[in-house]
Amino acid sequence: GGSRSVRIYNLGGSERVNRYELAVKMAKKLQLNSSCAKGVDRPKEGSGVPSPPDISMNVSKLTKELGVEKLDGLDEIIKGTFG
Repeated sequence: GGSRSVRIYNLGGSERVNRYELAVKMAKKLQLNSSCAKGVDRPKEGSGVPSPPDISMNVSKLTKELGVEKLDGLDEIIKGTFG
């Protein structure tokens, strides 16, 4: 067997948005009442699934290796996904 190299890339948009901002923009695009997007309290330490408040990704490795100069922002991603 040959040696296989595994590389991990983060793929995301060009702008940092939090979960709430994402939910509000999606609700608007899907013509839902944006008040349906409500903030929630994070689980207390030791309960639930741990998840950091900031889940944004660094995409510099991907853009550098692929020679991509600009990734789409959230509005472009939503438009490209839902038309």
